[in-house]
Amino acid sequence: MAQYLEHRYGGGRGPMFSRYTSFNYQPDDRTAVASFWAEVGGPVVARQPGFRYGLVLESTEMPGVIRAFTLWDSESHYESFSTGPDQDLIVNGIRSTTMSTVDRDGLETMSAVSPTPGEVRVIRSTIEPGQIEALRSHWPAARAIVEAAPGCIAAHGFIDAEQMIFLLMVMWRTAEDAEAFRQSDVHNEQFVPGMDQHVSRLDRLRTQPLDQGVTR
Repeated sequence: MAQYLEHRYGGGRGPMFSRYTSFNYQPDDRTAVASFWAEVGGPVVARQPGFRYGLVLESTEMPGVIRAFTLWDSESHYESFSTGPDQDLIVNGIRSTTMSTVDRDGLETMSAVSPTPGEVRVIRSTIEPGQIEALRSHWPAARAIVEAAPGCIAAHGFIDAEQMIFLLMVMWRTAEDAEAFRQSDVHNEQFVPGMDQHVSRLDRLRTQPLDQGVTR
């Protein structure tokens, strides 16, 4: 059974509930605030039933202001989290920094739009013996390289620990974007050498989505 290498999902499965919260914090406390969301807040929320996707956005115009959005299957899923024991981890973590809540709101989806990929590259690789945990640690940096490439919509990594298989799925706006990245120095000198320490490629598929709709 394949599993995501990290808790990160931005799918569009119809109506959903969103929670919005705005925080202020002391700008010189930015490192601690960023560390909390990366190491505590994000992972805690990501493991909740019904959670879909989250963003913590930092203002470019007002230093010390962040806005957090979380998407849920339903309001009841969010309420189960907000009244459960994991909420204490969030509250206590926020209190350990200079963050303070300024505003919050619950939102329902009126319309959702997502880009439609022109091509999806699927690469299957074997995981080298003893490299699963190292691959888990390396993947966020590798994913960032791919997603920084022009035309990349998103990159997702999956592992099957029983069969020692790594599956990489990258959604591109066009086939030309995908090929430009594959031929680039960034791919050949940064992405490939890092991944080759953990996996050996088996095959590559070039696919197109059956569903061309962009709204849900």
